[in-house]
Amino acid sequence: MKVYFDLMFVYYIMTSICSLVFVKNILVCSMERRKIIGISFINSFSIIIVYITNQIFGYFLTLTYFFVTLLIFFRKKALHYYPLFILFYAFLNVLNLLCYQEFLTIRNGIVVIKDPIGAFSYLTFPIMFISIILVSKAVDSLYRLRNYKTIILLGSSTNKKVITAYFDSGNTLRYRNCPVIFLRDGIYNFSAEEKVEGEIITILKKQYGVKSLYKTLVKTKVSADSYFVYVAVKDDYRKYNGCDALLNLYLGG
Repeated sequence: MKVYFDLMFVYYIMTSICSLVFVKNILVCSMERRKIIGISFINSFSIIIVYITNQIFGYFLTLTYFFVTLLIFFRKKALHYYPLFILFYAFLNVLNLLCYQEFLTIRNGIVVIKDPIGAFSYLTFPIMFISIILVSKAVDSLYRLRNYKTIILLGSSTNKKVITAYFDSGNTLRYRNCPVIFLRDGIYNFSAEEKVEGEIITILKKQYGVKSLYKTLVKTKVSADSYFVYVAVKDDYRKYNGCDALLNLYLGG
C-alpha cells in the first residue's frame, strides 16, 4: 500500500489544531497560539507509528504520544485537556474515514492517506474550525449570560489595568467589611504594599484554593466611584465564564 506522508503530515497538523481549539472553547481556557501550533507540529510526527506491526501496541503508542505532547506543553493541565482532545481527534478521523473511505484507511490509530484524492479531507478542517467558533459564540450568548460580563478598572492611580470580569450573585464573600473578588493568577501585577498577610490566607487557601490576597481599588463601568476590595488570586487555568475576574454581589454596595 502506497502511503503519502507529505499529505498525512499536513493532515495531522490540521487535526491537532482543530482538536486543541475544540478543547480551548469547551473548557473556556486560555491557550496560546504558539503552543497550539507547536503541539500540532510535533503531533504530526506521530504518522511514523503506522510502521508498528503490533496493532495493540501501535494504538497504545499513539495515545501515549499525544498525552506526552500535551504534558510537555501544559504540564498538569494536560490531565484536563487530554480526554477532550482524544475525543475530538477520534471524531474528526472517523468523520473523514466515512466521507473518504476509498482514499483513507486507519492503522494504529493513525489515518493513512493512500491516494492523493484523500487530500480533499482537508476541507473538513476549516468547516469544523468555523463550526466550533460559531457554536461556542452561540453557547456563550445563550448560556453564559453575556449580560453578566463587564469590564473593571483594577488598581491604584499609578498602576491600573482594564480586566474582563463576570458578575456572580453567588459570591457574597466579605473580609473586614469589604467584598472579595477572585482573579486568575498572572493577570495583574500587585505591589508589595497591597499584599495582605495573616491567618485569612490559610483559610482562603483551604476553602477556595486561593494563592494570595491583596487589597486595592476597583471601578466598574456602571459606577463613577472606585471601591476598596480584597482580590483573591487563584492559580487556575480556567476562566470565569470567559473572564479573568469574578466579581462580588456587594461590589459598590
